[in-house]
Amino acid sequence: MRHWLPARPVCLPRRLRPGFVGVLVALCLLLLYTRSNDRSTWSAAAPALPQLNDGLNPVQAQGSEPGLTIEGALSPPSLPLAQSPIPVIIFTYNRPDYLRRTLDSVLAALPPDRSLHPIFVSQDDFGPGTEQVIASYEDQVTHLRFVWDGDRRKKVSKIYTKIARHYEFALTEVMDRVEGHEKWDRVIMLEDDMQLAPDFFPYFRRMAPLFDTDPSLYCVSAWNTNGQAPLVASPTATYRTECFPGLGWMWSRALWNELRGWTYAWWDEWLRDPVQRKGRSCIIPEVSRVTTFGERGASRGEFFSYFEAMRLNDVNVDWEAVDLGYLPQQQYNAWMTEQLQATVSAVGWEEARKAISRELDIDGKAVEDVKERWIGYRDLDHLTAMMGDIGLITKHKAGMPRASYRGVIHVRHRGVRVWLVPDNLSLPVV
Repeated sequence: MRHWLPARPVCLPRRLRPGFVGVLVALCLLLLYTRSNDRSTWSAAAPALPQLNDGLNPVQAQGSEPGLTIEGALSPPSLPLAQSPIPVIIFTYNRPDYLRRTLDSVLAALPPDRSLHPIFVSQDDFGPGTEQVIASYEDQVTHLRFVWDGDRRKKVSKIYTKIARHYEFALTEVMDRVEGHEKWDRVIMLEDDMQLAPDFFPYFRRMAPLFDTDPSLYCVSAWNTNGQAPLVASPTATYRTECFPGLGWMWSRALWNELRGWTYAWWDEWLRDPVQRKGRSCIIPEVSRVTTFGERGASRGEFFSYFEAMRLNDVNVDWEAVDLGYLPQQQYNAWMTEQLQATVSAVGWEEARKAISRELDIDGKAVEDVKERWIGYRDLDHLTAMMGDIGLITKHKAGMPRASYRGVIHVRHRGVRVWLVPDNLSLPVV
C-alpha cells in the first residue's frame, strides 16, 4: 500500500461580520438586482425560458447570472473511449464496513488495464478499523491522510466545514501534488458508501472527450436523482441537467483550476450556486451507474428511503457504440425540442399513467409505439405536488428541481417517457 503524507492544511482566516447597516444595504441591492433582471422566482412562477435551440443557458440569456459565451461543441459518435488516466478519489470517514464494500465494488468494475484509474483513498479521522481496511488492499490503492486543525469561525456546521476542507485537501493532493499528477486532466470522486455498475468506468471514459471539448459542461455524473427503479428504463439514455448531482462524478483540471478557491462549508451547495456554475450543465445517465447504501452518514439518512429504491444499471453497455452526438448544448436543445413536439399532452401524472397503461394493455402496443406524454406545470408549487405524487424528492436545490434542464424533468411509466414541462416553455418549430 502506498502512503502519501501531505503538509497539514491551513485554516482559513476569520471573515469580518457585516453590521446591521451593511446587511440592510445588501438586501436592498439584492432586491434591485432581482427586479432589474425581471426574473421570476420559482416560488411564484416557472422561469421565463428562451427557445431551447438558441445555444445559451436561459439564465445567461436573461443576464442575471455570470456566464461564459458558450456554443455547442460537436461530439461525433465515433469518438473513442478516453485512454489517458482518470484517477479516482474515495472519501472515507469512520465507516470501515462501508469502505470495504465500496472498494470491492470499485476494484471489480475496473478495466483490465488498472493504470487507467489509479485509486486514492482519502481518510478523514484515524479510526483503527478504517486504517486496517485500507491496509488490507496493499498496493491496489494509495492512502491519503487528511488532518484537520479545526476552523475558528463560529455558527458554521463543524461536520460540513470539515467535509468541504476534506474535498479541497484531496483535490489539491491528487491534481497538484502526488507523483504522476501531471498525467491526468480529470478526476472521478466517490464516497465510501457506493456500489458501482459494471460499465461505470467505460461510461466515464466515453463521456470524457465530450467533457473536454464542450465548455458548456460542468461535470459528468453517474447519478440520476430521479432514477428510482419504476421510473427509468433505457441503459443508454443520457441527459443534461442544470442541477449539480454529485454522488459519483467526474471533474476536470480546468474546472479545478477555475474554482480552486473552494468554500469553507457545504461544498456541493457552493458548486450549485449560479456564481460558480455560470449556466453550465452536467451529464447524467437515465439509469444510475452508482447507488448509495449509506444509511448512516453526515446527513443522517435524510433521503435514504428514496436512494434505496434507485435502480443500478446491470447492463454492460458498449459505450463506444452509443451515439452521443445530441449531447452538446445546441444539439441537445434541438433534440429536446423534437422530443417534446412528438408527445401527447396529459393533465397530471395519473392521467398520463392511465393513458400509457391503456395503450399497452388494451391496444396491445409495444413500448416504442406508445406516444410519450408531457404534463405542464404552472409554478414550483405545482411541480412539487406532482413530484410528490410520482415519488420523487421534492427538496429542490439552488432554486431548481433536481435533474432538471430548463425546468424540464423526465421520468418513465412502464418504459414510456413522461415529461414535466413549464407552461411558459417556448419551443421553436424544428
